[in-house]
Amino acid sequence: MSLGSAMMMIKRNIKEFAAALRSLKTESDQELKNVYDQERRFAFKIPTVCLGNEWRGNYCDYCFKQNDNLKKCTQCSHSYYCDKNCQKSAWKDPKNECLCLKLRYPATATDCLGLTDDVRLTRKPNECEKFGDVSRRFQDLMSHSEDDMKDSIDLMMMKSLTLEMVMCFIREEYCPSFRELSEIYGKAFINTFRIHDDGKKLGKGLYLGASILDHSCQPNASFVFDGPTLLLTATEDIPQLDASNVFISYVGTLASTKERQDRLKQIYYFDCTCIKCQDVESDLIKRSIVCPNANCTYPTVIKNGSFNCFNCGKVKFEKGKQSQVEKLTDKCQKALHEMNELNESNRFEESYKIAEKCIEQMNTTLHLHNILYVQILLSVCESSQFLSK
Repeated sequence: MSLGSAMMMIKRNIKEFAAALRSLKTESDQELKNVYDQERRFAFKIPTVCLGNEWRGNYCDYCFKQNDNLKKCTQCSHSYYCDKNCQKSAWKDPKNECLCLKLRYPATATDCLGLTDDVRLTRKPNECEKFGDVSRRFQDLMSHSEDDMKDSIDLMMMKSLTLEMVMCFIREEYCPSFRELSEIYGKAFINTFRIHDDGKKLGKGLYLGASILDHSCQPNASFVFDGPTLLLTATEDIPQLDASNVFISYVGTLASTKERQDRLKQIYYFDCTCIKCQDVESDLIKRSIVCPNANCTYPTVIKNGSFNCFNCGKVKFEKGKQSQVEKLTDKCQKALHEMNELNESNRFEESYKIAEKCIEQMNTTLHLHNILYVQILLSVCESSQFLSK
């Protein structure tokens, strides 16, 4: 088969897989939003949310709905709303925010504006949200400010710059000290959710009630967004609405144990010891390769230098196979990182082309159960849905 024919076949397979995955994703989202009864669903409202700058003007800054007829705020010339109702609902402290935005427009940054909302929460000590029998206020959130001091110099410099910019957007009489602002930053950074809609990362939200929920790599609840409202849904039977019985995942559950634990330690400052993190066999499958026997479709895992197929038992490869797999894995990990960055920048065509090359190389070596294969296909799904637009 020529390279051109192979690429055509891969492209066709990618598009078919992406279409099927988008269909499954849509059905799954609808199931989470509509099929589960009210006893299994819980909505967290909007204490503080912030739309990403790249979507401003296309989505309402309050309800996060796409609208071709948005009205620009005449006070700050920065925010856009569906109508006066959305604008009025968004104005928790309009005089303060609009004045600061007007003075500094267009030098605005999403993280800074989101943090000004978090500062506003500190001026409302009794504002709280309840989940089960537990109530949560902003001052109850953990900041891990002591752990922040151990971060790299580059990260600390970035945080300091962000905090200095935030101070420019808060009126002097309301502005906390740099130390207090650092504490607020830590609370917001750790407890913020990314707001998604149809594959787009629209912005960020801090939900006091949802911050009560603990992490598990094998969660019994998941969440989707209806505009800026977070909808929590049970994915299995939970005996009672008790916060200690409900778990969500703070990180992608598809990642390997090491990737999940590294991310949890880096962002949330704890070591996860859940059941999934102790499942060695699951991790081996996530790094599985194609069996050398032509008619076998089962994954082959590498353990202690040996190759073991789940169907054929111990199998043999040519010399240097493990080294070849390690090099391909490293190459694909770098490609996946690049693809995710391109998708974040809405450069979907470039991301799609990288995926084509990766899948051509992975096709004969990595098994479909290999986590890299799955993650790259998911990234393809994300980018391909925007290619026709």
